[in-house]
Amino acid sequence: RHAILGHSERRAMGEGNSDIKEKIRRALFSGLAPIVCIGEKLRDADGKYLKVLESDIKEIFVGLKLGDFKKIIIAYEPLWAIGKGTEDAVSPGKLQETVLFIRKVMSSMTPPQIARKLPIIYGGSVTSENAFSLAKDGGISGFLVGHESLNPTNFGEIARALLRA
Repeated sequence: RHAILGHSERRAMGEGNSDIKEKIRRALFSGLAPIVCIGEKLRDADGKYLKVLESDIKEIFVGLKLGDFKKIIIAYEPLWAIGKGTEDAVSPGKLQETVLFIRKVMSSMTPPQIARKLPIIYGGSVTSENAFSLAKDGGISGFLVGHESLNPTNFGEIARALLRA
């Protein structure tokens, strides 16, 4: 029922925003709900990474029908955090700031009530150790779990953390 589009591994192979936009269109036409990955390569102290996120969002989502946004999930997947340990993941506070920024950019393209309800999940070094705090204080709707999904115990702990948050 879902299709992950724009994953960092596909982007590393040369997939760009125009490719992702076309895949969203085709997924929606086929009745699939797109999970669209966005994320910066580096997080700088000056906030330049926000321009990268804003540009990606606007390039990917411009021109979609309002009804399409109700079927889309955004996965915030910062490349600098992928495959790292708990200490290298984004903090809950920084995650919440980024989620608010994504919603602000989406509000410039959709009515605010749609942007507020848009599911945003996190996919950067989610572990059983940080899942609860990220879910509770990060402003997200869920996770896009990578390598931790290979360990059933850890994956179960992440799922339980979402339920507790």
